[in-house]
Amino acid sequence: MQPDTSEPGAPLKPPIAHMWISALFWSIAALSVITWLISEVSFLHEYAAPSVAEAVWAPWWYNDHPLSQIVWGLVMLGCGAGLWVWLGHRGVRHEAAPRGDLGPLIIFLIFASVAVNWYAFAPIDYIALQLTGQEVLPVEKPGYETTYAPETLPGELFSAVIAAPVFEELAFRGFLLSVLLARGWPVWMSVTAVAALFAGTHEQYYLSGQISVFILGVLMGYLRVASGGIAAPILAHALSNLIVTFYNFSIDNSVSSS
Repeated sequence: MQPDTSEPGAPLKPPIAHMWISALFWSIAALSVITWLISEVSFLHEYAAPSVAEAVWAPWWYNDHPLSQIVWGLVMLGCGAGLWVWLGHRGVRHEAAPRGDLGPLIIFLIFASVAVNWYAFAPIDYIALQLTGQEVLPVEKPGYETTYAPETLPGELFSAVIAAPVFEELAFRGFLLSVLLARGWPVWMSVTAVAALFAGTHEQYYLSGQISVFILGVLMGYLRVASGGIAAPILAHALSNLIVTFYNFSIDNSVSSS
């Protein structure tokens, strides 16, 4: 346990309040570090056995590989498992990742949050198109394009609907938001700061996409506060990603078949 550093006479801060460095690491850096390590291993393998490495690492190297998003989802879940173990080791798992309420009011708020996030896409895209003068506004940057083909859909669903909501909500609305609230930050400031960092980690998107992610982060933050846990934001995040994934899949396949 780290020593308390609050002002004399002030209420003692809980241990989780002093874990802001590890909270920042797990939320904004851990996945990048693990990704870098895996990439380095793949490059070493390519150097040592080029004829074998191509077949072994193709799902990691190529986004359009049918197993690409399954591999990426496993990496995210592995990172989430590491965070879960870390929280238990530090004795703050209950503070950082409580289940929270899933009563009728929270269920209503889950669906309301998903609806608000979905209907926010249109005005964001419209404003971005007016500012840029473009007719079509790409969401993903070159090199990050997602292929919504029948063979890649299972991986997309696993990555977007299961792995991403579990890891991201545990790291951002679980650990990081809990640290800021324990440090005495106001709810609105904590939710906004976490949502901004959350959007910043989605570097694969242009600004319009990051704004959409920021709005999702704000909604999930208030849902975390309202429900008292991370179960509600995980479910809302998963439902939101499910709708977006099927929408993108239907659009891509209607264009390719026309």
